[in-house]
Amino acid sequence: MGPRREPEDYSVVPQASADCDLERVTLTPAEAFLLSRVDGRTSWSLLRELGGMAAEEVDACLRRLAEEGIVILETPKAEEPPPRAAATAHEPAPRPAGPGRLSQRPDDPRLDPSLDIPVAAQREVLAFEAGLDRPYHEILGVAPDAGLPELRRAYFSLSKEFHPDRYFRRELGPFAERIQRVFRRIAEAFELLSDPSARKEMERSAEAAPAAGPAAPRLRGRSTPHAFSLLARIGRERRRKARQYFELGQTSIAEERWVEAAQQLRLAVACDPANPDFKEPFAEATEHANRLLSDRYIKEADASYELGEYAAAYKRYVDALHRRPFQVEANHRAARLAWRIEGDLKAAKEYAARACEVEPDVAIHRKTLGQVYAAAGLYKNAQRELEQAVKLDPRDEEAKLELKTTRRMARRTPLGGC
Repeated sequence: MGPRREPEDYSVVPQASADCDLERVTLTPAEAFLLSRVDGRTSWSLLRELGGMAAEEVDACLRRLAEEGIVILETPKAEEPPPRAAATAHEPAPRPAGPGRLSQRPDDPRLDPSLDIPVAAQREVLAFEAGLDRPYHEILGVAPDAGLPELRRAYFSLSKEFHPDRYFRRELGPFAERIQRVFRRIAEAFELLSDPSARKEMERSAEAAPAAGPAAPRLRGRSTPHAFSLLARIGRERRRKARQYFELGQTSIAEERWVEAAQQLRLAVACDPANPDFKEPFAEATEHANRLLSDRYIKEADASYELGEYAAAYKRYVDALHRRPFQVEANHRAARLAWRIEGDLKAAKEYAARACEVEPDVAIHRKTLGQVYAAAGLYKNAQRELEQAVKLDPRDEEAKLELKTTRRMARRTPLGGC
């Protein structure tokens, strides 16, 4: 066996050794239990977090299993690429890609500069797609015990980058499917981790992980076989429960009760995370549910807005944009309310900028963004947006007046934006 990885490299995924003779090894109950979790997909870091064992005990057990040749703690060597001509003075050799990142070679055949998505964004999509098998908290980039506020911030941040609506009416080629696949995984991670009942079911599923199939050891002693039998029994029960949730979800989909379907399928996935049959229906139901809830929240927000109940309207717009972040008019109204009612210029800038991103040639969106920048003292930024607003709508006298004021303030304040 090759050299063992350093203990601090918790990103490695332990692999069960195919040629190990388990008859000659006596395992402790803790080692046997941990070995039942080694499935070739679960990373060392996740093994440290699951299974009711202290992290230090997990480390010690894995090292001993590696020393006995039962598991392998080294990443298999990637298939070597075809030989390439040596770099010349005008063409430096490409730097190796870091862990989880893609090569930055400009000649990556998957990149297409002719598409309506920047090459840099294409690389980000490809890099994220390469890690979709990571644990849910790693997908979102949060700690395993992250609370709802942190989960929401992470999801909202990733949505701004990977939500398919961001690229509405753009020519994306094969990246349309890639972006859809990436965002569905992000949404899946958020829906499961943010729902307390689903999260609890996932924890129970992890605790009930059965022995690893044909590689399960024959162990000496009385307690370990009994533990494996109990785990297997619990695992079967959870899979049966997952199937019940799945069937309920399928019935709800057939009747177009999308919110109920999303909840039922969320629990199906949580009870049996390894079953791929549940993922596509869950993603479909979640998309429909988010669209339905977002439309409902916007109607409620619009009604409150018309009645002058601006605080209630702002809350509902935020709820709607959490479900579907790129709805233009909701972003525009949320920006004005965040600025005028809440005094939250940071949030106002984000909403206004998103409206401009989706519809860059609408004068009122540019004007609102310029006004928000001016309120924040970023006069050069404000001048840029107001100039664009006036160009798009030369009849807007308010925009012209504000542009005149902003230009004067920008001259007085050299550092007023960039």
